[in-house]
Amino acid sequence: MSTRRRLRAVLGVGIVAACALASGIVLAGHAAAPARAGGLDGDRVPEDLLWTWVASCSEEDPSRMITSFGYDADGRVHVEVSETGLDGAPITDDVGGVVVDAPATRSLSACLSDRRVATSDRLIVATPADRLELYRWALAWQVPCLRGSGFEVALPAFADFVEPNVVPWYLLGSADVTSVPFERVLDARWRCDPIPPIVGPSGWVW
Repeated sequence: MSTRRRLRAVLGVGIVAACALASGIVLAGHAAAPARAGGLDGDRVPEDLLWTWVASCSEEDPSRMITSFGYDADGRVHVEVSETGLDGAPITDDVGGVVVDAPATRSLSACLSDRRVATSDRLIVATPADRLELYRWALAWQVPCLRGSGFEVALPAFADFVEPNVVPWYLLGSADVTSVPFERVLDARWRCDPIPPIVGPSGWVW
């Protein structure tokens, strides 16, 4: 399996169905999706595409070479890369500390500095009604939109949406994007929003 496929965050989800049927929200099959509220910059990277983005900046496996990674409230990424031996393992110094590869750190940091993470201070836990709406939105909008953008995705089983401990609505996580330019992946992610505005405007839904 390729590095980028290993790194893709594969998120599962749930939908708790019956009581949500009372929501009565009808989605138009292939109508254009309403714009997300909150003014998120389309050049920012959603957190569900974070490792896909990092992998696109490196030919090696970032999960093995990154020793420090994070981002601030403005979405600016801070990263350090370790030197690695012939076996691909990080090199340590005499006291057991990881040796930082300064050129690799600069290179990866420069690539990641072109964008910022789309952070949000709102974390929305999907209710049963939300989960039904997320399923209906995926069926009516997200799947056709992503397929129309050239990404082969499948709609997870309804039973997956019923399971409250999984998050299957970020469908790009199930697509093979290893050979696709990240700009195209990011554009499809923003155009084919996995979250209907009525469920999570300006917030991330889990």
